[in-house]
Formats: sequence, C-alpha cells, structure tokens
Amino acid sequence: MRLVFTGTGKGKTTCAVGLGIRAWGHGKKVLIVAFLKDLEVSGEWKAIKRIDDPALQAVSFGRKCPYHGQECCPGEGECIVTYSNQTDEDYQLVAAGLHFVRQQLENEQYDVIILDEIWNVYQLFPLQREYITTILQNTSSDIDIITTGRPFPRELNDSFDLITNMDKIKHPYNQGIAARKGIDY
Repeated sequence: MRLVFTGTGKGKTTCAVGLGIRAWGHGKKVLIVAFLKDLEVSGEWKAIKRIDDPALQAVSFGRKCPYHGQECCPGEGECIVTYSNQTDEDYQLVAAGLHFVRQQLENEQYDVIILDEIWNVYQLFPLQREYITTILQNTSSDIDIITTGRPFPRELNDSFDLITNMDKIKHPYNQGIAARKGIDY
C-alpha cells in the first residue's frame, strides 16, 4: 500500500512511526528515512535505538541540531529548512537521502519504508520532484510506503491508496508554548 499523512496539524510523523512499530510488531522489516531533520533529538529515534533490532531501523538526512544535548529548541529554528535558508549541504543531504531510498527499494530488504517529510522535500527542492515520483512509482507493490509532509501534491492522489489530511484546529505554539520533549519531539 501507499499511504500519505499530510496537513498542517500535528501527528504526521507520530502516526507514520506508530504504523512502522505496528508492522515491526507483526514481524515486518521496517525502515524509517527522515528528511530535513536530525532524528537524534527525537523520542522515536531514541526508542528505536533502545529496541536495537535490525528489523527496525531509522536513518536521517537532515541538518544536525545545533543544540544537541540541550533542551530543544532554544534557538530560532535554525534546524528547519525553508525556501529562504536552504544551503548546498541541505541539497546534498536530500540527494543522498533519495539515492539511499532508491537503493533500499531496489534491494527489497524492507517490508515497510517510511519517508518522513518527503512532501516537504518535494515542495522545497523542485529539481527533485521528478526523481521522487519516479522512485515511488517504480517500487515493488510488495513494499508498503508511508509518506509524510506538507503540502501533499494533489496531482499525485491517484498514486496512493490512503491519504489522510491532519488539520490544525488549535496548537500550543500559537499561544507561545514551546515544543515539549516527549510530546512534540
């Protein structure tokens, strides 16, 4: 199956990783590939490292958190890639991540592959769009692909089996409340 979790609301990554853990619990091999962010600060990453099972793996192709080891995030969002702050290193990380995904899909070693923030990559790096759609369209139907990010390109609706839009109705960030360890990351 091909799944999409998109929208302005919280929970896209949480939902995708939850499905990955469920699949792993049923004996499937799961790979989580995170784009545009440093997994090492997230609770999901820490849990997967503690599980320490080769059938459940996570890799990251994103900026490293400049405040590693500190409460996240005392800065001004330096780790968040936007149109206005993209660097050559961001482009190189995205390209390396997409190449890695393609290799993993060709190897067919995993039953489930999660592409976290892939739709953000699609939006922010237009030169990679064709490569992303080619990778996703030429994947064995035996591999379940779970994707997250925003905005999801509606022209790809027919290529996916499930599309869930998570809408933000209310969020603590809009009230000046910072991200909370264990809840937001």
